[in-house]
Amino acid sequence: MGADVSFSNRVHKKEKVKEEFIDNIDDLTEQEIREIFIDEGITKKKGPEREARLLFQGISCEKSMYIFSKQNKLRLILFKVYKHKMFDHIVMALIAISSLKLATDSYLVNYSDDTI
Repeated sequence: MGADVSFSNRVHKKEKVKEEFIDNIDDLTEQEIREIFIDEGITKKKGPEREARLLFQGISCEKSMYIFSKQNKLRLILFKVYKHKMFDHIVMALIAISSLKLATDSYLVNYSDDTI
């Protein structure tokens, strides 16, 4: 229970800092406003350094399965595959193909004349 409260406090503090930062929009430069728009996804311009910085945004664990750090090559590759827009479609297609194969294996059985 204590960990939940601590996490909630950290999230609340981050939101408060973000609100205070955005409240002073008159003091921001054009570049800072552009950075905010890009970070929020309003502007689609993305560079490799921005993608690297935002890759694990919202993920608080430092090591996956107590083995793979955030900089581990395998973890980076698999995370990029998982985040790709076609990942869900490919998984659904594989499930459909598997279901069709199961249906054909179950109902298209060739019985010999002796068993009928």
